Amino acid sequence: MRFVDENDRSYGISSDTATQASLMQQGKISFRTCFKSVMIPASYILKLASKPYSPFHTFKNAVEDWLLRETLGAIGHYTVM
Repeated sequence: MRFVDENDRSYGISSDTATQASLMQQGKISFRTCFKSVMIPASYILKLASKPYSPFHTFKNAVEDWLLRETLGAIGHYTVM
């Protein structure tokens, strides 16, 4: 698992740089199960950190929710060929 920035070509969800930047802004995590690697867009963590939170919903809650949704989404779209 590693954090990547917008210029990291190994993020590789799309070869189109505009699409890749858009996916990073949405917080899409690149799961590469065949290489046993996970690439997390660092810019999305910074985006979450810059938001104001209430005492009942914290930055930690936001990160946990985001990671859970991304992981479940990846599991739901996983196929075996």
